[in-house]
Amino acid sequence: MKKTVTSPIMLMLLMSMLTLAFGVQAASANLPVHNKNTGLDYGTIQEAIDAPETLNGHTILVDAGTYSGYEYVNVYKRVSLVGENRKTTVIDGMGIWVTAANVTITNFTIRNRGHAPNAIDSMGENTTITNNILTNNDVSLMIHGSNSMITDNVIANGSWGVYLQGKSTDVTRNIGMSNNLVANNTNGIMLEGVHNCRLRNNTLNENLFSISVGATGTVGEWMLSQFIHDVDTSNTVNGKPIYYWVNQHNKQVPEDAGWVVIVNSTDITMKNLEITRNYEGINLQFTKNSIIEDVRVSNCRVGIMVGLYSCDNMIIQSKIENNDQGLYLDWQTTRNSIHHNSFINNTKQVYTSRSYPNIWDDGYPSGGNYWSGYTDADLYSGPSQNQPGSDNIWDHPYVIDSNNQDHYPFVNKWSAADVNHDGVVDVLDAAAISAHWHPGPPIGSLGFDSNFDINGDGSIDVLDAALVSAYWTGPPKGPSAP
Repeated sequence: MKKTVTSPIMLMLLMSMLTLAFGVQAASANLPVHNKNTGLDYGTIQEAIDAPETLNGHTILVDAGTYSGYEYVNVYKRVSLVGENRKTTVIDGMGIWVTAANVTITNFTIRNRGHAPNAIDSMGENTTITNNILTNNDVSLMIHGSNSMITDNVIANGSWGVYLQGKSTDVTRNIGMSNNLVANNTNGIMLEGVHNCRLRNNTLNENLFSISVGATGTVGEWMLSQFIHDVDTSNTVNGKPIYYWVNQHNKQVPEDAGWVVIVNSTDITMKNLEITRNYEGINLQFTKNSIIEDVRVSNCRVGIMVGLYSCDNMIIQSKIENNDQGLYLDWQTTRNSIHHNSFINNTKQVYTSRSYPNIWDDGYPSGGNYWSGYTDADLYSGPSQNQPGSDNIWDHPYVIDSNNQDHYPFVNKWSAADVNHDGVVDVLDAAAISAHWHPGPPIGSLGFDSNFDINGDGSIDVLDAALVSAYWTGPPKGPSAP
C-alpha cells in the first residue's frame, strides 16, 4: 500500500493558501489587542482600529500593559475601547483623539500627556468616558460633542481636569457628568459655551481652582442658554455643596456653600459664606436685585463675578482677598452698589469689562471700601474732605475707571463693629452702641439708627454689643485698660 507523506513545508504552504482564499488570520497569543467581534488580534490599539475587518459597533479589548511610543490613537470609527483593568492597562504619553460618534473609552489609565491632542479629546457625539484614571496630563479630558457621558473616572494631578467646550460651528449640549473624582488639578472642571449639562455626585478636592462656568461668542442676551445647567448639591468642592440656581427668586443660599452660581434670578441673598479655590467664587449671571453680604472669598481666579446683564445688586460687608481678580464686572452690569467691603491683596482689585457705572460708596460718613495698596493723605474730613481733621477716609477718591470711583475709601480695613469709623474697634464703639441702645420696636421707629445695628436684626441691643467685643482691636478690655 502506498503512503502519502506531507512535509512541514507543504503544510505551511497550504495554510498560506487558505489564508489568502478565505481571509482568515491565525490568532497569536502574543498580541495584546483584540477585536471581540472578529476574534482578530493586533499589536497596537491603532492597528486594531485601522484594520478593515474592524467595523462600526465593534469592541476592541486591550490587555493589561503599558502602551506608548506614538503620538495618539485616532478613533475615527464607532467602536468601544475597553481596557482589561483601569489600574494596569496604561496609555503613557499618548492622547486619544475621537472624531467618530458613539465611541466608548473605559478601563484605562491615561497619563503623562503633555500637549494636544489631549489625554482624551473628543469631537464626536455620544461619547462615553467611564471608569478611567486620567493623571498627570496637561488637559485630561476635553469634550466638544453633544450627548456625551463622563462617569466614574478619577481625574487628577493635571493642569486641566475636565474641559467641556462648545463647538464654534454647532451647539454643544446635553453632557452628563456623574460620580467622578476631580482632584489636585490646577483647574478642575470648566464649562464653557456648552448648553444643558447635568452634573451629579462629582467630588472636587484640593484643586487650585475647582470649577467654572462661562460663555463664548458675540455678547448678547442669547448667551443665557450657556448658563442653563442642572447642577445639584450632590456635587461638592472640598466637602462643601455646590449651589447652582437657575430661575430662582426670594431665596437665601445656605451658609455651607462651596461654590455659588446664580442665573436669571432675582432677590437672592448670599450671606455668611466662606468660599475659596474656585475659578469664580460667586458667579452672578443675568441676575438682579440680589445681595452678597458678609462673605469671604479668597484664592480664586475671580473672587466675585457680576456677570452678563446683572444689575441692581448689592455687595456689602465682605472680605475679598488674595484672588487674581477681586471683582469682575461684565457686560451690561450697572447700578450695582458695592461698599463696606475690604479688597485685600488681589492681583487686580476690580476688572471692568466695559465702563458701566456702578456705586462704590454709601455716602459720608458711612464711607466706601478698603483697598489694600492704596495710600493717600487723611488730613481732612467732611463730605467734600475739606474740613480739618482726619476721619479714617482718604482725602481723595479711589479711581477704578472713568465711570467708577469710590469717593470715600477707608484708610483701614472695614469692620461692621467699627461703628464710629475711626479704624479700630474699641471702647468708643462700645460707648456708641450704648448711646444708641434701641432693643425695639425695630427699624423705622423713632430714635432708631441703623448705623449701630451691627447684625442687622432691627434692634440695637446686647447682640450688637457682643459683636463689638468679638471684633475688639483697640486697647484691652476690662479693668486693665489704660
